Amino acid sequence: MKKINYHTALAALLLCVALGANAKPLDCTLDFARFRADESKIQLDLHYSFPDTAMSYAIQNDGTYLGSLYCKVELLSALSSKPTTKEWIIDNASNTEVMQHIRNLVGVKSFVVDPGDYIVHIYIRDLNDSTTNAERSFKVTLNKISRNRLVVSDLLIASSITPISELKDNNSQQFVRNSYFIVPNPQKEVIGSDPQLWLYSELYNVQQFLHDSLTVVYRIYDGAHRQVQTTLFRRAIQSDIHIESVHIPVDTLPSGLYYITMTIGEIAAVDTAFAQSKFYVLNPNRPPKLKTIYSEDELFLSSEFATLSDDRIEDEFQKAKYIATKQEIELYASLTETLAKQKFMFKFWRGRDPLPETYINEKLEEYRDLIRYADKNYSNMAVKQGWKTDRGRILLKYGKPTQIDKYYTIADTRPYEIWFYSHLQGGIQFSYVDKSGIGNFILVHSTAMGEMRNDDWINLYVKTAGSGSGVDLPSTPK
Repeated sequence: MKKINYHTALAALLLCVALGANAKPLDCTLDFARFRADESKIQLDLHYSFPDTAMSYAIQNDGTYLGSLYCKVELLSALSSKPTTKEWIIDNASNTEVMQHIRNLVGVKSFVVDPGDYIVHIYIRDLNDSTTNAERSFKVTLNKISRNRLVVSDLLIASSITPISELKDNNSQQFVRNSYFIVPNPQKEVIGSDPQLWLYSELYNVQQFLHDSLTVVYRIYDGAHRQVQTTLFRRAIQSDIHIESVHIPVDTLPSGLYYITMTIGEIAAVDTAFAQSKFYVLNPNRPPKLKTIYSEDELFLSSEFATLSDDRIEDEFQKAKYIATKQEIELYASLTETLAKQKFMFKFWRGRDPLPETYINEKLEEYRDLIRYADKNYSNMAVKQGWKTDRGRILLKYGKPTQIDKYYTIADTRPYEIWFYSHLQGGIQFSYVDKSGIGNFILVHSTAMGEMRNDDWINLYVKTAGSGSGVDLPSTPK
């Protein structure tokens, strides 16, 4: 299997992982944007980008070279047993053998579906190399567009946006939306000596809540979340749906990671709608600014940990305990002074910072994202904080699983979940059962080293007293 490398942005996901010792790299970035389709439906646009070197090439009868990737996307709702599926082939022809990267192959696939939670499954296969396959699943929530407030779509970062009226040639309809020809930029990279940030979004229910005009304010923050640029536009309101298309010069920004926020409201009024995204500037004339070198004590004093109370520090350690070593746990237990605990937590996360030269600790930010995810999805009547549940612990310790299989109550059985990690320890699984029926899924079996193992967990925990041999339960790997 080929591996699709991770290129992280707010919504950008790299969706495929390597399986097998002889995996070959397959670079692909996939981003998504959510829009209102009509009064009841949501449109999910999946934007993909492959470098032309991602695929293998076969020589044709006419002497040209052709690379082809088969792609399949499935959207499965918890409310339906039948997924929404799209399949297509990406071709790239060249007069010479492709040895160096020249261009990216970019495209869009749109799904119009009901609001709800979906599992999106991506499968990719190189048609010229049978050993090259990659797949991954992830969750996406498509919220219903409320009629009772201002709502803004996702903020789409594009490579270019052109009014259709200005185009001279017939172009692919997949890039057309609301009279604009929009080429997506899944990598969210703004490249060049005169870089321009192209943005597209939609605002709904405008005439219901605003009057004759509105303001759109774009604020750009650097990697340390310091505001570095602000751009304001005043727009006339012409319909209940406002189409916002703009390009912002970012030629004064040094190369690096940035965040952009968009806030919308009436002139001289408070902001009433909000969207945001990450992006990257790669400007050969503006190299990255070097971070000022500080002593460890200076870094500690400027960190968030230096200001936390003893209760807050204890809470931070309990959350981090899932990934702490035995020695770190013993050392923290021996500390009695708040200052010592503060310094311990500072060093704990500083030692795990993958890019200490940047202003943010990417590992800490990723870990806190997982905590927020667990609190949102795993809290229940018995355990109010999702990160304290069994699923929360496994999520924080091992990260998001490659695949989740959910089984709901059927006949005389309890709900349960099976999580798979294809890339850890040669492939491991975790099985959880909702013993009490309140959404608190308890870990009852795992094939991971150091975790509890119970190969008879289905008979012991899934089947209830009334279960009989007629209940058809799936077999799972041990």
